[in-house]
Amino acid sequence: MKELILDYKKWRCGGDNDGINALGLGDTCLLNDEGFMCCLGQFSKQINEDLRNNNILGIGEPEDIAIHIHDLNFVDNDAEAENNGYSNTNLTYLAININDNEDTTPQEKIVFLTNLFKEHDYEIKVINNE
Repeated sequence: MKELILDYKKWRCGGDNDGINALGLGDTCLLNDEGFMCCLGQFSKQINEDLRNNNILGIGEPEDIAIHIHDLNFVDNDAEAENNGYSNTNLTYLAININDNEDTTPQEKIVFLTNLFKEHDYEIKVINNE
């Protein structure tokens, strides 16, 4: 099983609002201008170690990057040109729904993400969760 680290202090979740179930500041994307990252932003850099912050800054989803990220996006010959020929995987869509859900707490999101990624041979370790 491959380990993925979710840094709680850098995590942006709960949609683009500042509700009780949101963490972080700014837009919810792979990496925002305030330095916060959704779960997929954090995981993308671990899955594809060639990714740099400038590759994901202000990017909403893995399909918006013209770089392959195993298990998160794939080359799609039918994809629209705006997606650079990539599409999100089902894993990505499910993770986005969990991460951005305004009605679940961060702790519930961790459980849901852990169970989801376990189905794809990943173990999530949460750090800085004081």
